[in-house]
Amino acid sequence: MNRATSIISKLCMLLVAVSLFACERSVESLEDWRNAEGGFEKLSEWAASDEEPMPVRVRAMQILLEEGQVNQFQPLLESVKSPETQHALVAGVMPTVQTMWDAQDQPSLSEEDKKKGGRIQVANSQTVMAKDAAFFLQPHASDADKAKLEGMLAKWMEKDQDLRTQLGNVTLGQIAPRAGKAGTESLKAWIESTNKPANVQRTILKAADTPEVRAAIGEVLAKRAKEKHPDLNSEFEYAVLENNSEPIAEYLEFAINDEATSAKMKDGFMDALVRAKGAKATPFFAELVTKEKGLMRWVSAQRIVELRGKTGILVAAKALPIEHEAYEGEDLQKEMEITCNFISTEMPKLDVDNIDNELKQGLKSDRWPAQVLALKCAEIGKSAGVKADVEALKSSKTAIPNWGEDDKMTIGKLAEEVAGKL
Repeated sequence: MNRATSIISKLCMLLVAVSLFACERSVESLEDWRNAEGGFEKLSEWAASDEEPMPVRVRAMQILLEEGQVNQFQPLLESVKSPETQHALVAGVMPTVQTMWDAQDQPSLSEEDKKKGGRIQVANSQTVMAKDAAFFLQPHASDADKAKLEGMLAKWMEKDQDLRTQLGNVTLGQIAPRAGKAGTESLKAWIESTNKPANVQRTILKAADTPEVRAAIGEVLAKRAKEKHPDLNSEFEYAVLENNSEPIAEYLEFAINDEATSAKMKDGFMDALVRAKGAKATPFFAELVTKEKGLMRWVSAQRIVELRGKTGILVAAKALPIEHEAYEGEDLQKEMEITCNFISTEMPKLDVDNIDNELKQGLKSDRWPAQVLALKCAEIGKSAGVKADVEALKSSKTAIPNWGEDDKMTIGKLAEEVAGKL
């Protein structure tokens, strides 16, 4: 009885082993799943599974690529925890990627196509699929394979950018961060050639919004905008306004200083300069306060306050010119009042509840415009804490030009008026 039981047990074990051997997947058996319902999901599952032999996993990925299912690569490879296994899978599929890339069967734009608006018939392309595969494989490749994939991506970005960003599953903006330094250069080439720089810039930044990418775009935009200045169409104007990098600031400063630039464009460019340079733009705006007249002067003063907060009050005040003729044609009373009203509303936004120290320094300044601005801001802000400093100016005979309808206004007379209101 024991002998019979032993024989039966051994037979069962043999049957199980045979069964397992018979069910083990082979590379050849994967072909049956190429066109089967749910086949792509199964192939992806087996490619990701540590229980499958490496040749099966690699072949599963190759079939997915051949069938244009490259979107499966990202979740598939991310589910593989071992970097070494990721490298092996990518290395296994690289020959297929290379073969498809070498086909170079992607569509291109002839000069005639471009004249017709760039509309062409697009067929399935081995190279386009290889490009997509390179994008998804690159983060998971060994250093050697990563360099090859980056080379493919960079090459893809070299020309026909307006067309190529529409081909396949990933745009040029998405590709650029995975194409190395050459990819950044290709982005610059795209901005250099396109007639829709604002649209292209948005496409790029949507996928790769980094200071480095913005700066690379800004460098080219500044050059092209200066060549077209002052006749920028809306595409170029919006591209410049939206770039917000330091390289674009050179053009913005040039345009703001140019008399040929419209007032509306100057106003937008001043806002853009604030975004591009931040507090570093203060010296530029201070220069405008000194040399410009009318609206440009006083808007520049406001920009300084926006950039520097309460310390900007003195920067702007001390930049005001002391020559009376500099204010010819202006109503200094009105402009000072507008500026001080701006300061009084701007300070709470910056969590500043007291500017007495700045006003005192202005009142003690040896520059009469700084004294006048401090007096007017003390009046509007009802700054009782500086009353003594205001009263100290009552004896001043320094004339204030263009003060509303009062052509005999002095700092002493204004100080007396202000002191009575504090």
